[in-house]
Amino acid sequence: MEKTKVTFKREAFGLKEDRTLIDSPKNIKVMAKYYTKLLNTVAEDEEKDDPMKQFVAGALEMTDIVLECATELLALSKEGRQKLENRSFAPMFETFKEMLLVCLGVDMGLNNETDEEEKDPKFKPEKPSGN
Repeated sequence: MEKTKVTFKREAFGLKEDRTLIDSPKNIKVMAKYYTKLLNTVAEDEEKDDPMKQFVAGALEMTDIVLECATELLALSKEGRQKLENRSFAPMFETFKEMLLVCLGVDMGLNNETDEEEKDPKFKPEKPSGN
């Protein structure tokens, strides 16, 4: 069965209680908007000559996109948005990736090797041959 909802954990987002969002048309539109922003950012970053500038600019943009998206999805106040700035980013990013998958079917492909190892403890990634 295909997953159709994502839980925003209260600890990660500074909420009074966990909030579960579904793949509603409204949420799909929000995710599409922020995924488009993300794609445009990646395209712009690739035009920069310096890989470090690409990385830093990408990190800044990614952080803003995830925070803006969470703020809109959760209908947070200005104060709620500001509280996100002082929370751990990793759980927010994981929830963002999960929403992308549920709403748009987009798998960002990050941490796939780790995911495979978690699914199958006998999984051994192939080592490139020296030929």
